[in-house]
Amino acid sequence: MNPQLKTRGYRVVKNFLEVSVIQEIEYFLSVNSLTQTRRLLEYKKISNMAFALRLRLPELEKLWPVQATFFYKSFDRNWFVWQHRDTVIPVAKHHSLPGWKNPTYKEGVPFIEPPWAIAAECLALRLHFDNCPDGHLELVPGSHKKSFDSEDIPAETLSLQKSDALIMNPWLIHSSGKITNPGSMRRVIHILYGPKQLPSPFNWFQFVA
Repeated sequence: MNPQLKTRGYRVVKNFLEVSVIQEIEYFLSVNSLTQTRRLLEYKKISNMAFALRLRLPELEKLWPVQATFFYKSFDRNWFVWQHRDTVIPVAKHHSLPGWKNPTYKEGVPFIEPPWAIAAECLALRLHFDNCPDGHLELVPGSHKKSFDSEDIPAETLSLQKSDALIMNPWLIHSSGKITNPGSMRRVIHILYGPKQLPSPFNWFQFVA
């Protein structure tokens, strides 16, 4: 694993997306009138892209797309995201098993928090489609580690722009601000990658292979 990803919990890849890919995805989002969804992987265009991109990043080669979310912020469609970790994963069905907790549903999909050993295998890839001066993502480096308990480490602000990508551990503490400039927008596709199989009786809600 990349040393920065292992120690800090994230790695930035500048100018990752080709112009042609950006144009294709922008057209897809427009045609389907998408503004926000956690079920983006159900679209063939996105599942194909998610599978192909994992082959370009060594950290993702042994992982598989299991969920994708689309975020769209603008001056008129705006919110603040408080510091949090993405601790739950999408599964086909809830089960009662030691170490698995906090079952919930999001957009009709069962989610549950897995044991640490399972969570530690997952990574997220965030793809950025706009040049935006604000609403940046803030991360607390190292906070993805199980032993992390410090509240004294300041968050780092990442100025990610159009075509940039971020690989991050979902357990990394992160937040984001509002869009404050009229006319600005920030569109992000967040793809979760996980191991091919979950411990029985759990299965992924969706799995792209």
